[in-house]
Amino acid sequence: MGGIALTEIEPENDFGDRRYTFCIAGTQKSGTSTLSAMLDKHRMIQRAPKKEMHYFDDEKRDWASGDFSDFTVPAKRPRPQLMGDATPLYLWWPQALERIRAYNPDMKIIAIFRDPIERLFSQWVMNVNRWPEVAPDWPEFLTRFAPDGLEDHIPEGANVDGYRMNSGVVRGYYGAQLERAIAVMGADQVHALEFRSFLGDYRNALDKITEFLGIHAFRTYPTSRTRCRASPPWWAPPPRPRTSPASWSATGRTSRSSRSSRGSTCPSGRCSA
Repeated sequence: MGGIALTEIEPENDFGDRRYTFCIAGTQKSGTSTLSAMLDKHRMIQRAPKKEMHYFDDEKRDWASGDFSDFTVPAKRPRPQLMGDATPLYLWWPQALERIRAYNPDMKIIAIFRDPIERLFSQWVMNVNRWPEVAPDWPEFLTRFAPDGLEDHIPEGANVDGYRMNSGVVRGYYGAQLERAIAVMGADQVHALEFRSFLGDYRNALDKITEFLGIHAFRTYPTSRTRCRASPPWWAPPPRPRTSPASWSATGRTSRSSRSSRGSTCPSGRCSA
């Protein structure tokens, strides 16, 4: 009997692997999970298999090789789609944006900003809830790692985990982060919005994002239930942690000469929804 052998038939759902085309790169505790979940409801968008792939902040990789072949996502549909990652560490992490540019020079960067004190407290609450035995208390978290500006490289010999976990204050240097993103990727590839404006009128914010990404607006908007559960309010601090091990004390500070200027908290006109 003629016909194609069964071994030659492609699986129905095998639409190939595709490269990422946009990234929610910042900032932590500013609604990135909610934004990612909402964008995933658009028929032209597919997000990563999990939120926060942490690919471009992996310091164990050989970045000099230029090999990004393992950073793709299996397509769920045959039609062209935008593939998006949401790792809010990238906007701050040294060299992450440069690695993104090397991976895809046309990558679109989305950044959502929140009042820096609210954001910092929310990060501390998250840390204490996740690691109650190891996280520093609030006064210590405020002062432990507050460099003069963004660092271009992770200090040699620094404890990478400690460097990451102590990065509370520096993640609020929004002006310097946004300036670096524009310098690396180009102004037309960076879109910024503000946390409260986003939650207050998320449909308008989504319209601006889909326009930025070059796709049609939502035909059916996500409901407000798509929003993720928020952290406890700032006036309800969690229990005070009891210990502070080495992983939290390794700040990885560098000298002033290796830092760029801090910049303002949020440049005028850059953080509107």
